[in-house]
Amino acid sequence: MMRPTNRATFLMGTVAAAVAGLPCRLRAQTAPPLTTIRLGTAGNDDATPIVYAQKAGIFAKYGLDVQINKSPGPAAAALVGGSYDFGKAAITTLLQAHENGLPLTLVAGASVENFNVPYAAFLMKKESPAQSGKDFEGKLIGLVALQGIGEVAMKKFVDENGGDPKLLTFIEVPTFTAAGSVDTGRVYASECTYPAIQVGLDSGRMKTAEFYRELGSGSVLTAWSVKREFSASHPDIVRAFARAWREASTYTNAHHSATVDMMAEFTAIPADVIAKMPRATATPTLAPAQLQTMIDVCAKYGALKTRFAAADFIDPNIR
Repeated sequence: MMRPTNRATFLMGTVAAAVAGLPCRLRAQTAPPLTTIRLGTAGNDDATPIVYAQKAGIFAKYGLDVQINKSPGPAAAALVGGSYDFGKAAITTLLQAHENGLPLTLVAGASVENFNVPYAAFLMKKESPAQSGKDFEGKLIGLVALQGIGEVAMKKFVDENGGDPKLLTFIEVPTFTAAGSVDTGRVYASECTYPAIQVGLDSGRMKTAEFYRELGSGSVLTAWSVKREFSASHPDIVRAFARAWREASTYTNAHHSATVDMMAEFTAIPADVIAKMPRATATPTLAPAQLQTMIDVCAKYGALKTRFAAADFIDPNIR
């Protein structure tokens, strides 16, 4: 004898049967697994968008699980050797790598020159009378790297302000020893970045010379690159990285105060120092015209043997 079935019981049974009949992918949707990528970067302020993108879940939003490796070593060599999938380096280093045939391609800019917020400059003694390019002739100048951005900027300033850049002498001086090298008279001026610049200024014995301005506002100073083989095999990952960078750098450029504690932890620079120092300006996009400026000036002042088209070095997957 069949038992009577009320309407509620009937409906519950019908729904349960219908759900049971649905394909598994409709019954239990799960997020796809994240793709792990390895990033190599120096532990400085122009890594802010990367650190923020990881902590804010932006990389995960684009399907990436990012491992950030702090490394002061040559990013180009590490990329080619397979230590990292993406690496950040000075633009001159990457342009020279391209000129020398290393199979790298640019996937994002990192930092750019910003006249309003000069993140890099040259330290000089406060009493130095040097004004014109001629005043620097015969002087020993400290650089973070020979044939790097600082050398190009200094040569351009001297050349366009009455001096002969061939009469300059350069020596490598790490940025954290720049203030001491200037203070003791080892060098006449030395390329430096914040927060090391602040150390020199806080001594009351130094001033800055903003020769980076010679490169032009918006000129690319550092950039992210990958091996061409990696990009060709993983175009979706390259596009995801570029989109995450664009979103994160747009935010961090406008919210420096929100990233102070985060970057203090990452860089080991005290939070109060980061809070008062000029912050690196990121570039959300990388346009050929923007990069061509650096290629042309590097070729003119000897950091490159010849000029080439910027479009040849920008990854096609981000265009």
